Amino acid sequence: MYFFNVNILIKQLLPPTWRVARYKFIKSLSKPLEDIKQSFDTFRFQSYAKVNLSAQHAIIENHIVTITGVVYGVYVADGVLANTFSVNVPTAGQPFSNQINQFLTKVTPKGRAFTLNFY
Repeated sequence: MYFFNVNILIKQLLPPTWRVARYKFIKSLSKPLEDIKQSFDTFRFQSYAKVNLSAQHAIIENHIVTITGVVYGVYVADGVLANTFSVNVPTAGQPFSNQINQFLTKVTPKGRAFTLNFY
């Protein structure tokens, strides 16, 4: 976690003689930076809420990485329909699609379905 306050930054960067007279002017100039930070914080909290990471996701992703040898880009996401999930693999893992399908049919819980997407 981090702490970033624009007002504190302005006060620390200004010389002591400017802190009273020119603080409000420079604070008004830094308003766009404050807006960007606020939108970033909103985005960060929304993305934390959307992450659905469980031990099963981590195991599926790790095993697919060992099957394909693709280190980055393998991720599991919730599907569009209820009780579905999608496994997304870069196109470099496409030659291993049969092995991935066999593994996913073994570990998929009963009542759930998966789709394998290569991107």
